[in-house]
Amino acid sequence: MTDSLIATRLHEPRLQFDYENREAVSSNPFFGLKDFGPFDATERRHAGVKPTPAVIVGRADQPNEIARVITALSAKRLGRLHDVFNLEFADTIRVPASTPREEAATYRRAIDEWFDEAPYRREVEIAVVLHADESQYRGASPYYASKAAFMRRGVPTQSITHENIAPSNMSNFRNYYVANILTACYAKIGGVPWVVQASTRDRPEITVGVACTAVVTASDVERYVGISTIFRENGAFALWDITPPEQDWEKYQAQLEASVLRAIQTYEARENKQVSRVACHVSGKRAGQRETEAIASALAKFPGRTITADIIHVTDDASL
Repeated sequence: MTDSLIATRLHEPRLQFDYENREAVSSNPFFGLKDFGPFDATERRHAGVKPTPAVIVGRADQPNEIARVITALSAKRLGRLHDVFNLEFADTIRVPASTPREEAATYRRAIDEWFDEAPYRREVEIAVVLHADESQYRGASPYYASKAAFMRRGVPTQSITHENIAPSNMSNFRNYYVANILTACYAKIGGVPWVVQASTRDRPEITVGVACTAVVTASDVERYVGISTIFRENGAFALWDITPPEQDWEKYQAQLEASVLRAIQTYEARENKQVSRVACHVSGKRAGQRETEAIASALAKFPGRTITADIIHVTDDASL
């Protein structure tokens, strides 16, 4: 007997930009943002447009990398998006050089010290974190440690790896990566770059992003978990949440379950609607038994209804 595979080719979705312009529709997010501007451009103009204050985090022994990133992200490469959004780097956190095993704790400590120095630094709206490829850290990621430290203070983060900004790769970085990074930053500060024009039947109503890492200290290991981000069905950002660090895998799983549960409950209360299907994107590591069990347990805590989930590992490269 011969096995056969039947597949349907999916078409690129039509994306809606500038809410007040019915013609602002494109299947290409780059050109859509460049030609029309973001979906919520009118709302942001009414609120008053001003630069978005940012901080960049990088190793003190790599000042040239920091300078290259600031220059690239400050350039106006996305046309009409920059009518309402520009990054303005207010400060730099220079992290002392350390071994890969110690780097996550070193990043976290430098960020905590930076915040302790002056209260006004809470006004920073986004942080850009430079670090090596995740494979070098074996789970003890300085990016996710940094993300936890910033998000406890209400500041979202954006990752960039050293490999992406190497001198030999700067042309690709400026021409291709910068557009993705700026779009991600805009969404993370609450902006809506675009929405999907038409709804698709049986598509997940929300997407829940989940991340974890380990921060190695001199005496123990702290695992940061429950970094949850929710996007609506049409791609618009909804909310994010973070849990405290835990020191063993049993507590890790419980905190992850609580984080997913709280994120969905918060979304439903805020939107006044119930969800029936979610997509869970796990980054930083592949989804294992603890992740799948935590997500299943969280979804089972909605009495009288069933919520199904698609669990997806997005990529090993946290910068994309």
